[in-house]
Amino acid sequence: MPCDLTPNQLLDILAHAKFENPNNWCFVNSTVCALVWSTLSVQDFSTSFWGEHCNTLPVFISKLKHQAGHISHEPWFHQVMQCWGRSETVSTDRLSQHDAAEFISSWLQVMQCPAFVMPWERRLETEGSVRTVDESTCTLPLFLQFAPIHTHLPRCALSDLFQVWHLADGMKAALLASTTCLCVHVDRCIQTSANARVSRCSTVIDTEVDCLVPMFLDQTLHCGLIEYTIIALQAHLGADAHGHYRAAVRIQPTVTQGPSPST
Repeated sequence: MPCDLTPNQLLDILAHAKFENPNNWCFVNSTVCALVWSTLSVQDFSTSFWGEHCNTLPVFISKLKHQAGHISHEPWFHQVMQCWGRSETVSTDRLSQHDAAEFISSWLQVMQCPAFVMPWERRLETEGSVRTVDESTCTLPLFLQFAPIHTHLPRCALSDLFQVWHLADGMKAALLASTTCLCVHVDRCIQTSANARVSRCSTVIDTEVDCLVPMFLDQTLHCGLIEYTIIALQAHLGADAHGHYRAAVRIQPTVTQGPSPST
């Protein structure tokens, strides 16, 4: 069944859509909402952003206009779960709660989504030469953490967390190239000292402020900054072993040629 709806029409359907959540599907439903909303919000959106799912996702979204979405009924979703190694309980809807960041990484890998290409390196300069000590794949969300100082602040910007990531352990981490969309995983667990218990940082991240992300400009430690707009986010409410995922999206986002959306 072909789908000839415009990006604005697809956004309107998604804005009013409902999703079935019979048993721990919230981590999937919120991921689908956040990723689809972010890509549709790009000024020069093309269904090619969705890679291998460029034909199936528009049809899935169009069905949401007349019925609640049931992700487990979608063949493309079964493909993702099989590649992730979590397909054993999908057909019965009896699925345990899983990590949304792991799911979106597996989905991006299957989808081969050209809008999300996020390789980065962590580099160290020693004895006058620069070497790479860590690196990441194109589809893994960037992992950001709070510094101890953030526990004393009522709020901070996502750029502050990128600076913590950028300068951790006396090295420099940065993207290798700009990408249309970014996906980041924010860890709120924090340990203030070697013997202290791990606690949850409650500092609010200001989503109204554009985010500055470092990118290497050459093979040295020289970096520039790329500006991104926060378009969609997911939040896990509750403890590690249980809880509920929810998604929030920016309505009528202003995405210009400069800043790109970031999930």
